[in-house]
Amino acid sequence: ADPPDLWRIVEMGAEMAAREFEVAWEVAGPKTENDIEGQIELVRAAIAKRPDALVLAAGDYERLAPLVDEAVNTGIRVVVLDSDVDSDGKACFVGTDNYELGQKLGALVEERLQNGERFGVIANVETSFTAIERRRGLLDAIENADRRMAGFAYCDGSMELARQQAIDMLEQNPDITCMVGLNESSALGICFALEELGLAGKIKLITCD
Repeated sequence: ADPPDLWRIVEMGAEMAAREFEVAWEVAGPKTENDIEGQIELVRAAIAKRPDALVLAAGDYERLAPLVDEAVNTGIRVVVLDSDVDSDGKACFVGTDNYELGQKLGALVEERLQNGERFGVIANVETSFTAIERRRGLLDAIENADRRMAGFAYCDGSMELARQQAIDMLEQNPDITCMVGLNESSALGICFALEELGLAGKIKLITCD
């Protein structure tokens, strides 16, 4: 797999903490961020090992919830990281207020664009709570968002897919004046697309992560 830098940083931090507190730990993840079935199987395997704790970044807000409940019911403390899950059993959630982040991105779109100018958006995995809340916050903060949004795509954590989606969106909607990337891989993909199309510095880019 080729995870975004975020997950490499998270893994390094976990390794440092494990050494500091003398904790045995393992890390596992699906090959792609949209491989929800793969993540479900990995979580099932982790539960079967009966660890004291499980840290989970849920790829699907709803489908991972029963497994979190199962883990908690077997006495495993579950900490949810980055992308939340629809379960009250988790010990806590560690991450961004993604609705608020989406609103801040939307405010930047409103600030940078003239009234009526159109924009395109690329996000990560459609079923992740991160993408759901960032999209909701973004569109709530933009006046007439449904009319002004030229396109919305999900890159499933793939920078290359985001690049192609951005190229297609810009070529099909030449009136776009701003692109919005809702995560790291979408942001980088859009950057490469703008450079490839000779639009760097001409099309505004608003992004996060």
